[in-house]
Amino acid sequence: MHYERVRRGTPRLRMEVKDREVTDEAISLLLDFSLQALQRDEHFLVLWDLRQCGIPKTSQIWRCIRWGTTYKAALDERMASLIVLLGAGDLALRGVVQFVMKLTMPAVRPAIVRHCVAV
Repeated sequence: MHYERVRRGTPRLRMEVKDREVTDEAISLLLDFSLQALQRDEHFLVLWDLRQCGIPKTSQIWRCIRWGTTYKAALDERMASLIVLLGAGDLALRGVVQFVMKLTMPAVRPAIVRHCVAV
């Protein structure tokens, strides 16, 4: 996870998954790091790089949805854009992402992009 400052433009909150297994500890880190970004009180771009991510457990998905709805007002105010990168064959993960977006309804329209190669 990185909060990247760019020379010009909006800072970027980048979350890159490098393991197929999604652990509860990783979810805790993600939510804590995201809260720290929200507390900066500035607009930022969000990039979720899920090209190497496995399918999270149902309990983990709901935990993220609860967090997103709890902080919805701040997210809607500060999130300038939301981009989700998926692997080319990640249909199940794409379904999870779409489900989460449908329930959390971010103010910005998420761009869900499929890529063949992870960098």
